[in-house]
Amino acid sequence: MNFKYYFPALALTGVFLFSSCEPSGSNTPSTRHISRPDSVYIMAAQDTVGTPFSIDYYQYDANGNMLCRLTYNVKIQQYTEKEERTYDARNNLLEMRHYSFDAILNEWDCWRTDKQTYDSNGKLATHETEHKDGNARKKALYSWLDNTHATTDVYSYHYMGDTTEWKLVDKAEYTYNADGDITYEKYIFSYYTSESASNNPTEYFFEYDRYGNCSSHKYVSSGKMWQYDTYTHSYDSNGNILVKRNYSNTSGEPVLQSKEVYFY
Repeated sequence: MNFKYYFPALALTGVFLFSSCEPSGSNTPSTRHISRPDSVYIMAAQDTVGTPFSIDYYQYDANGNMLCRLTYNVKIQQYTEKEERTYDARNNLLEMRHYSFDAILNEWDCWRTDKQTYDSNGKLATHETEHKDGNARKKALYSWLDNTHATTDVYSYHYMGDTTEWKLVDKAEYTYNADGDITYEKYIFSYYTSESASNNPTEYFFEYDRYGNCSSHKYVSSGKMWQYDTYTHSYDSNGNILVKRNYSNTSGEPVLQSKEVYFY
């Protein structure tokens, strides 16, 4: 998984995040390679015959940007989820729409939309998310300290029944690598607890392999590790992912959770 377009901590707290900075300056990118599979078969850890429980299908534009991911549930033999993305002329991700399939109405239902804007340097400036019912509407305003460090103020428009004004609910700090992937994320304030979290922050740590795919993800809160996942990848000669294995390490020893097989 590439966390450049991943919803890490903000997603876990019901907010949002799916982009990063533009690599620039003296930073030297790694040998990263973005895999663009036609489909990915997701299999349970205990599976021994190679039968997926779901299949993700992908579509891309002429620039290699992912336009659509369609999820097929093998057990019920039905498409259940869809994700659509749009980009600007600089290939910056502008909008992501999340759908679930309504089997009763036999149609796709867009339940959440995420939008973001960029400054004149191509760096992320704002990110806003809204659910279909208007609840959980939030936005983040980004300030860049340099090419790899940013801070955000996160506002909520719907809190405790108040939908009349934006309220500051979180402050966060981010560190990115030269490829624009998040390596460290920290929350230093929470309106929800009415106190500063600077002494007991919520932190997320990410590591990447030589091709730019995430190899580990840790979630630490108040000094205690609550989640530690690792990911191993096998590649072809061009750096395309062939097989990805997902492990949970919270209990100490890695426990295989699922396996993904990529097709091109």
